[in-house]
This record gives sequence, C-alpha cells and structure tokens, in this order.
Amino acid sequence: MNPTKNWRNRAIRQADAQKAASPPIAAAILFATYVLPTVTYLVTAARGPYLGDWGDLVSSASVLGIAHPTGYPTYLQTLGLPILILPQAWTAIAANVTHALIVGAVGPLGYLLLNEFFSLRSAREKVLAAAGAAAAALTPALWREATSAEVYGPALTLLLLSFVIAARHLKRGDGPTFVLMFFLAGLTFTQHLTYGVLASITVAFGASRKTKGGLPIYFAGAAAFILAFSSDLYLPLRAAAAPPLSWSGIGDLGAFYAHVTGRQFSFHTQTPTSPIIILRAKEIFGAIWANL
Repeated sequence: MNPTKNWRNRAIRQADAQKAASPPIAAAILFATYVLPTVTYLVTAARGPYLGDWGDLVSSASVLGIAHPTGYPTYLQTLGLPILILPQAWTAIAANVTHALIVGAVGPLGYLLLNEFFSLRSAREKVLAAAGAAAAALTPALWREATSAEVYGPALTLLLLSFVIAARHLKRGDGPTFVLMFFLAGLTFTQHLTYGVLASITVAFGASRKTKGGLPIYFAGAAAFILAFSSDLYLPLRAAAAPPLSWSGIGDLGAFYAHVTGRQFSFHTQTPTSPIIILRAKEIFGAIWANL
C-alpha cells in the first residue's frame, strides 16, 4: 500500500464532502429537486375542472365554504387565497397551479429525508439522492395527484416534512425540532385524517429521544399541536356565516365531531358508523402487525 496515495485519496474525499456541504451547492440541489417536478406538474396540470373531489373542494374553497367530511380546512383556506384574489374565470387554473406548487415540495423533502437517513457526504452521493428524489416525485401515482386539486398530494407533502423533522430530532434532540414535530402533526390532521395518524406515529417515534429543555418543551409541543389543529375551527366559524356551499350544518359540537372524524359519511353512505379515524388507525396498525 502506498501511504502517500491513500493520504491523497482521503484528502480528495474530504474536500469533495466539504464542497458538497457548502450552502450554495446545497441550495442548488434543493432548488433543482423542486423545479424539475414542479415545472412538469405545471406543464401537464389540468386546465379546467377535473374528476374526483375536485368540484367539491374547489367550489367550497372559492366561497370559503365547507367541503365533504372531514372538511379539509387547511387545504380549503390554502386554495381559497389565490382563488379569491384572481378573477373568477381563473378559478380552475388558480386551484390547480397552487396545488402543483405545493406538491412540488415532495422532491426536495424526499432528498432531505435521504440525507437525514444516510448522512450524504460526497457530491456524487448528493447528486444521486437528488436524482432519486426527483424521479420519485415523477412516478405516475404522485404525478397524477399533483396535476389537479385534491387533498392527497399536499397531505403527503406535510407527512414527508414530518418525517424530515422527526429524523432531525432523533439526531439532535433539540427543542425547536420537537415543537415543530407536534405542530406538523396537528396540521396534517386538518389536511387528511389518515396522514394525520401516520404523522402522529412519527411524532411518537421522534419523541422517544430525550429532548433538551425538559418539561416546558413538552408543554410547548402540546401547545403547538393544539395551535395547528385549531385550523379545524374554520369549519364551525364558516358554518355560522352560512356560506353558499356547505356539506351540512355544523351547528353544535356533535355535528362538528361527526364531520371532522368522517362519521357523518354514515348518514349519506353505507359505510360503518365508527369514526373514520378509528377505522384508519385499525387498518394501519393491522398492516404493521401483519408485517412484523
């Protein structure tokens, strides 16, 4: 073995890792993993009304109404802002473009998650991870969800962000990541219940690490969860204003509970009367148990 050659190889790898970790290169990688899928989504996005829940969600957002259970208050408010700002003729385009811009974040979030798990060092590793994250964002299933307004793409975006923050907290154990984990879990619940359950499992896993700051940080995490979950207050507040489009009245606590848990579906379909959140939790834990 040649000691001089080995020393040079180590020096090259260290220089490569330092270069790859520089802020401009890191920012360029995140930018590329966002722009590539997002531009693709925008070019292929629906130019008008689409299938599925598109009509219910976009119509409700355009008048700040109430969509079908579980209400999706965070998504309706997010879509409602550009829809209400732009002319009415642009409603469909505003909804689909806003949706694509949100879902495009799955690219950089996928890269960040890979970086957290594998501690990418060299420029080659980072480029390969970025290519993989961008390719995952362009898989047919996600691509389809990104080209028209629907709740699943943004819910996945929030869930991936929860994964990234939980992974960082497992490494660092600091207070800010702990609080942010809980905030994202609460916000994900207001986007989609199933994804909210998954985000909560992620929080429980991340919170297993000892956190700096002691008991006050745990109170701060609980407060952050409640703050994010308060987005659901949009539903009774708008119901009181009697918007032109509303799935049903949410005039009391029982009706509100039935709506946000999905139980209200049982009044209109033949689904079981148990809240959807319980059914989804049983499905998720059943699948995990079956694969242990």
